[in-house]
Amino acid sequence: MVIPVTKDPGYNIPILMYHQIGDNPRPNEYGRFVTEQNFKEQMEYLKAAGYTPINFDEIENIKNIQKPIIITFDDGFEDNIVAYDILKDLRDETYNPKATFFIIGSRMDENNYLSLEQIKEISSSGIISIQAHTMTHPFFNDGENAGNIDLVKEIKEIKLLLEDITGKKVSAIAYPYGSYNNTVMNEVKKYYDFAVTTKPGIANTNNNHYALQRVRVSFSTTLEEFKKLIDK
Repeated sequence: MVIPVTKDPGYNIPILMYHQIGDNPRPNEYGRFVTEQNFKEQMEYLKAAGYTPINFDEIENIKNIQKPIIITFDDGFEDNIVAYDILKDLRDETYNPKATFFIIGSRMDENNYLSLEQIKEISSSGIISIQAHTMTHPFFNDGENAGNIDLVKEIKEIKLLLEDITGKKVSAIAYPYGSYNNTVMNEVKKYYDFAVTTKPGIANTNNNHYALQRVRVSFSTTLEEFKKLIDK
């Protein structure tokens, strides 16, 4: 008798993608912003619905986590502190929300971006995981400039810099603009365990860990739409 082999379906995990929090963005920025109130309602829903916000290092234990979800913010804008404060207010004895901030090395301490002191503070809180978004935010697939991009600087040195600042492991990177190619991915594999794209969809643990999909949340995303995006 031939015993059928059942393929491991893996575990689905929504990875939410945010950039900035603010109430009055320009129309061309709607895709990058979410209002403070909407973000608060979304995070309250995750708590009420039994989701467990985790960081990337916890994926290896995902089978023991109830409704895991990862909350990410790209670029390291200063207004991300609002998200940190909302998550901190939701924390209690039974709920420990977490989020990942992908930081651009060259923009730390610049106007409208998180300062070194802020990064150290939120990293030490146990709420925010500081991860990499390259050193200068290049477009990796730009054919004309691809040969001028210093991949060691953009991929390796940002990891070492952030680890020196926070004293914690940096194991994940977000591709700027969601752009990458085989050369970039192979370089990333030398130093990281995970990489996220801007491709829409729910990530799965059986997927390529260096091309993980994310769920974009934008200015126009209603709470009902938010629920449908992640409750699949």
